[in-house]
Amino acid sequence: MNTTDATLIGLLAATDAIFRPLRRADWNPPTPAVLFEHRQRFATDGVPWTVGGSGAARLGGERDLQELQAGGLLVLTGKAKRSGVKLSNLGEAAVRSLCGLPSIIGAHEMIRQIVCRGGRADDGLTICPETWLWGADDYADSETDARMAWEVSLLLAPALSRGWVKARSDVRGRAYYSVPLVGLEVAAAPAPSLPDDLPEWQEPCGRLYHDLTLAARERLRSAKPTHPGEIGYCPLPVSIDIQRPRARKVKK
Repeated sequence: MNTTDATLIGLLAATDAIFRPLRRADWNPPTPAVLFEHRQRFATDGVPWTVGGSGAARLGGERDLQELQAGGLLVLTGKAKRSGVKLSNLGEAAVRSLCGLPSIIGAHEMIRQIVCRGGRADDGLTICPETWLWGADDYADSETDARMAWEVSLLLAPALSRGWVKARSDVRGRAYYSVPLVGLEVAAAPAPSLPDDLPEWQEPCGRLYHDLTLAARERLRSAKPTHPGEIGYCPLPVSIDIQRPRARKVKK
């Protein structure tokens, strides 16, 4: 793993940290507002990204980012001055492969699973409890549930950052997924293809991604919203009556 790998892994971790479902610790204000603002800005601004160090180090870091953009791995955002960074589709695919993470193909299959397994809630919203995605009716064992919830969020990460899937949760941090119109169109289409010659998994890269994702979410929990009056997301009711659907298939 070189410095370029570490930079790209950090960008992916910062991105996924924004879109992971809100858990119990995330419902403490102002985190719901902070996550709302970051998600709203992501499509145009990417993730905030600063290059630290001395003046020479910062200039070198900015040149490195420009070279990565020239190589098609990321996109620099901002007008007069660069303020954020987004991974390109190629860059994201490469980093997820390097870290041993599920690809956009896995996310596509998960969207189809949400469409097939989701039920209609008592407020008319069609949602799928995360437990249904790992074959359980409800939460049973805290350690197992936490592990499975993490695995599901990894599978859905490429879809969450693209807006193909929406994640909501209650104040206990129990997540529910829904698929908006754009996600339904993606689910009905063939799975996206991956670039050729993606890098092989390196275990240290996977560990670094895990640690940086948790650290990025922790920073978001202590950040302040841009607009102090912003409320952000509201939690779902703790008790939701969701009617399981009859078995249905998504057209291939």
